[in-house]
Amino acid sequence: MKSFIGYIKEFTYNTDKDWAVANFYVLDTEKIIKISGNINSLPIEVLYEIRTDENPEEKYNSEFYNCKSYKLFTASDNQIFFEYLKSDVFNKNIGDDFIKKLESYYQSDNIWQEILSNNEKFLNMKQVRKPVLNSVFNKLTFSNLKLEFLANDLDLNVLDKLIELYAGSFNRIQEAIKNSLYEINFQYKITSLESIDKIFLHFNKDANNVARITHYLHNYCNENLNNKSSSYTYLENIKEYFDDQEKFFIPVELKKKVINNVIRYAKNKKLLIIKKDRVYTAQTYNDEMTIASFLTNKNKVKKIRHSKFKQYIKEIQEETRKEPKKDNFKYDESQINALRKFIDNKFVVINGGPGTGKTTLIKGIVKLFKKVYPNESFKIATPTGRAAARIKESFEESDATTIHKLLQYDPSTGKFRKNIFNPLDEGLLIIDETSMVDNNLFSSFISSIGNAKRVVFVGDVEQLPSIGIGNAFEDIIKSKKITTVELKSTHRQGKQSKITDLAYMIRNNNFDITKLQETAEKSDLKTIFVDDQEKCLTKIIENYHFENKNDKNNNDSDITNQIQIISPFNKGTLGIEEINKKIQEKFNKNKNEDEKLNANGYSFYKNDKIMYLKNKNDLSNGDIGIINNIDKSESKMNTNFNKKEILLNSADLDNLTLCYACTVHKTQGSEFQKVILVLDPEKGSSFINKKLVYTAITRAKDELVIIASKQSFNKSINQRPAQRDTSLAKHIKIMHWKKKWSLFRKRQCCR
Repeated sequence: MKSFIGYIKEFTYNTDKDWAVANFYVLDTEKIIKISGNINSLPIEVLYEIRTDENPEEKYNSEFYNCKSYKLFTASDNQIFFEYLKSDVFNKNIGDDFIKKLESYYQSDNIWQEILSNNEKFLNMKQVRKPVLNSVFNKLTFSNLKLEFLANDLDLNVLDKLIELYAGSFNRIQEAIKNSLYEINFQYKITSLESIDKIFLHFNKDANNVARITHYLHNYCNENLNNKSSSYTYLENIKEYFDDQEKFFIPVELKKKVINNVIRYAKNKKLLIIKKDRVYTAQTYNDEMTIASFLTNKNKVKKIRHSKFKQYIKEIQEETRKEPKKDNFKYDESQINALRKFIDNKFVVINGGPGTGKTTLIKGIVKLFKKVYPNESFKIATPTGRAAARIKESFEESDATTIHKLLQYDPSTGKFRKNIFNPLDEGLLIIDETSMVDNNLFSSFISSIGNAKRVVFVGDVEQLPSIGIGNAFEDIIKSKKITTVELKSTHRQGKQSKITDLAYMIRNNNFDITKLQETAEKSDLKTIFVDDQEKCLTKIIENYHFENKNDKNNNDSDITNQIQIISPFNKGTLGIEEINKKIQEKFNKNKNEDEKLNANGYSFYKNDKIMYLKNKNDLSNGDIGIINNIDKSESKMNTNFNKKEILLNSADLDNLTLCYACTVHKTQGSEFQKVILVLDPEKGSSFINKKLVYTAITRAKDELVIIASKQSFNKSINQRPAQRDTSLAKHIKIMHWKKKWSLFRKRQCCR
């Protein structure tokens, strides 16, 4: 083994993991060597003693020393300290003359520690220019601070951010660590609260600091609201939180005072918003207020006479009849009502179950808008890429996209480029599958509409609400202050569709399991009631095999839309992880070890059905694709998503999963020719409810297979979803009446 003392000058190659390559400056030889190993997290220009293999390794026409271990090096040896001072770290400001003055001035065996323990003495050295002294002192103190962070396993990203924010002022950084560390982290989202807390307690030791307790309280509220998808919790819950906390050590006699101080601090810093007994985070409150404010800001719209409207509808129907298989096309009464409401109002909500012609109506809305506003553009957006692709299939000129892409989401900042200050340009904006949109995304969208003439929200209120906080679509309908149209007539799947019948039985709360069994085996709906997990698994495989064997168009390019297994659970015998592995094992005949990549607990092979789990430039969270081929040596795979060839590299693998089976939420907004819905007969849960089952079965276009026990299926249908604590409907009502009253007062004043 070989030993070197020096510092990392620069990194020449980094990976997302710990491994990296760096140029390492060796103090005693004043030479640079290349080192490689798990060194990615080490800060540059800090002294280390590294141990490497005896001889370097030849790679890429260079010599690399493989770093086996390292330790922080405190320059207690003056000679090493002087070599460090004369290095590039100090911009070569330090020469032999300065070193001699330093030795004469201190006459100590450990000058570095002397400087750090008494900075005034160092900064008052005679015969050395002040800028040089300040520069050296700054470098030494920062180097020492980095050493302290490393030695105590503190997050160096925080220190780097502080250096950036305070332009390298050591005193200001010390002040920030003492007084504003939690606020800075909250503003810039540098690291976790636990990591910030570790830094704060290392330097301050004040467990009952008000800022510390408040940020933990905010974190608790955030987690509580996210877990329940609610926009507020109750004040009583906050007070109970302090009873459970051991980390604060609040004496009983001071508890009331501390709670009051924390609440005051939270309100002053706008971390929490407290309205009577309700506690919101600033974000959840502002999201609701933004949505309510924009929706009730109803500018005057261009009115058209009824005769003109009828003429436009007639023209649109005639144009539509020229399309394939649309010879007898005609809007039903509720669709015509929706088109009239659309043209008369800036905002309109369209709510309807499966087969009620929502996509047909979207087409009609666009055509009608173009007749009234021929020079205006339009955009259709959805929460998922799959939903956007589905619209494009039936409405090619729509160029539907995701809301994230519409608003130009920037992953590096976590923000949208389109916002209230840089709004969208389109005259017509349509959001489909609106029930999936959480309050925060809804707020971002609504504040970006700019001068849009019309905004339309389309969805099915009986489907699952958003995964995130809020229940915006349902709350807007409940407020009864935003024009809403209910579509009731069914058009899809023909009169004999038992899938549609079942959907409406569930939707209208008149489900009858006996009636279901009588018709199920003779239609597009098949129920398999079993009470055993292993039997369920066998039936899944049997039915998946049956579909693959009989599909005429079974090929890799469209298999993503053909058949989908849906299970509410991730884990367990009938969770999606196990089902995915079983289906892959049974049906993918391309399991070549030389063309295999491992990630996220799965092995991926050619022809596997996959799902991407993150938003990026060419892919959206929830997109489903097929692996065309794999390059194992480069950790890359060629894939097909939405009929587009996309190359995925090693960094993408962490965002990939098998998708023979997936959860209900991940299928929302999609449709498949055949759906196999699995409800574990041995595993109940309160979250398996009416909306979840309804959403799952309405993913099926042509064929639905339900595999469950009678008890689990019946229980799920009758299980009501947990109530979310939201106040958007209330805020819309209040703002509606406030604006109405304000308008009334203005009119009175003008008389």
